[in-house]
Amino acid sequence: MLPFQTRVSDLLAQSKAGTLSAKSEAELERYLTIEHLVRMAKAHVFEQLRQNP
Repeated sequence: MLPFQTRVSDLLAQSKAGTLSAKSEAELERYLTIEHLVRMAKAHVFEQLRQNP
């Protein structure tokens, strides 16, 4: 696992356990937002490739 993947896993575990600090919650939200943006970009690229092979 990459260091950021380990960190996100730790943050998710803390969130699930209800022990996430406000600072860590903000950090987790940033990671989740970035993940969402990357997924959206990938979906857009795949759609473009499908339309223009």
